[in-house]
Amino acid sequence: MFDNPLEALNYLNQDENIITNCSLVITDYRMPQMSGIDFIEKIREKDTTCKVKIILSSAFIKTDLILNNSKINNLSIDKIIEKPIRLEILKDEVQKLVSTIPLSK
Repeated sequence: MFDNPLEALNYLNQDENIITNCSLVITDYRMPQMSGIDFIEKIREKDTTCKVKIILSSAFIKTDLILNNSKINNLSIDKIIEKPIRLEILKDEVQKLVSTIPLSK
């Protein structure tokens, strides 16, 4: 778990196998250092098959999505959740997404 997107990207870039073993990323839209959209773009550069499930959260859904609608549509974001996030909603969404991930052999 990371609280800094640059640290998370550094970790993911350490080894190409890390991104292939990553199942789920939950990120905020507005973060210091880079936006959640830019962060997701960097992940999708490595995850070209969109195997990694992504949840994007924002307290400003309407304005954030309107400003970046075309970018968001091209990033294969699996779920967008408005903040404040209720834990039971996040838990349900994570369970739904994780249940769609094929088990590795």
